[in-house]
Amino acid sequence: GALLSATALATALLYYAEPFGRTRPALAKPTPASALAGSRTLAGDPVVTGTLHRQEPLTASVLESSGHEALKQAYRALLARWNIPAQVDDEQSACLQAEAFGLHCLSESGDLEQLRRLDRPAVLQLRLPNGRVSHLILTALQEDRATLMSGKQTRTLTESALKSIWTGRYTLLWKAPPNYQEPLARGSRGRMVAWLRHQLGLHQAPPAVPPKEWLFDTVLEEQVMRFQRSDGLPADGIVGPHTLIRLTRASDTTSPRLIGTTMNTATKE
Repeated sequence: GALLSATALATALLYYAEPFGRTRPALAKPTPASALAGSRTLAGDPVVTGTLHRQEPLTASVLESSGHEALKQAYRALLARWNIPAQVDDEQSACLQAEAFGLHCLSESGDLEQLRRLDRPAVLQLRLPNGRVSHLILTALQEDRATLMSGKQTRTLTESALKSIWTGRYTLLWKAPPNYQEPLARGSRGRMVAWLRHQLGLHQAPPAVPPKEWLFDTVLEEQVMRFQRSDGLPADGIVGPHTLIRLTRASDTTSPRLIGTTMNTATKE
């Protein structure tokens, strides 16, 4: 069953995948016969490969593994994008490891435009033709192309092809500001409120009020909603992961990106 599931995913990826800079060939060029000695085959045909930025190709043999193996590889690759070496086995262990380096997990459902705004590598849940699921990491979005990776091997798909096999479920890592513990909303108090006021360019509170007592009031809420509307976010006045990531996009120059190529070295706490 695992072999059939992996073969189905490989077939979908191999059919839809396109190298950068081309206008929809049916498949990437097959590897020469001399280079295929001893390699695996898919449905009796030679393994089809494609390369991207000198990285190793994504071959059918990579996907001929259990669903759990694909999940494990995807989360290890996600941590690797943040330069965190860890032999994790699933989402839970990956998130726990990320927390040790001061990062947070965001797991939810959305679309590619949402991922484009968040601009962070993400593990995607993919739907196989037989109803099973698998996982790969999304490492880049460029124009209408999406790059998926398994280990060190990559495959590029059109966004429409990706949408046809993606369930919409994703998990990404993000770096919160200092003192962050939970989303902020009207009535919140503390140093994060002081940080938020500073980020939004509001006047400081009276000197007699210590930062730990600063209040998220209606004025601050209106400023938050104004920022959210201008940035294409739901204007709910709640400062959670989406709003925080967008608020810090200018100052955060070390986190890995989907749109750019910046890499990060996380510091363990």
